[in-house]
Amino acid sequence: MNTPSLDDTPPGLLDARQIAYDIAMRAKWRKQKLVSAGLHKRKQEAFDWRARVESAYAESMQPGITPDRLYSLYTLLSFHLLTAPTEEEATWLYERIGELKSKIVKRPKLRLV
Repeated sequence: MNTPSLDDTPPGLLDARQIAYDIAMRAKWRKQKLVSAGLHKRKQEAFDWRARVESAYAESMQPGITPDRLYSLYTLLSFHLLTAPTEEEATWLYERIGELKSKIVKRPKLRLV
């Protein structure tokens, strides 16, 4: 039994195989590029989320913050808990919210005159 050689292939068959391979590789590279861009976007969104949360938390720890602002930051951080990009980030924020809640509880209540 003879194995077919390149000389036995019909004209154009090698070109057709090369074209099919090129098309498949382009589709694969395009898909990899989209996945890579999606990962980059998610990392950037997680970084932006962390920056917003840290900013709000730092503001809540300022001395002399008004009770109204403290409650609004508590609400804001609670909302960010729902939009945490990862479970680790949610756990970290949950601990910060607990610290903020204890600060609110320790604060003397205001009396209206």
